[in-house]
Amino acid sequence: MGNILVSDCDGEWAHFGKDSTDWTAWARFSDGAWTTIEPIGETNSGLTAPCYDVDKWINQGAPSFVADNMRRCD
Repeated sequence: MGNILVSDCDGEWAHFGKDSTDWTAWARFSDGAWTTIEPIGETNSGLTAPCYDVDKWINQGAPSFVADNMRRCD
């Protein structure tokens, strides 16, 4: 997939997306590789979008850009 832009990255956590689309994803660097953080559902507040267990990731040391920007489930 081309045209990937990184919104935020601290070397362990990353938020990125495809340029000129609304597709974004989250990933975490662990054990020498980037692993996608899978959503746990979809939120219907505003536009339908993937949502995540934000508190789980905060408890695992996610930085503020994750806590502030990762969409919580309704």
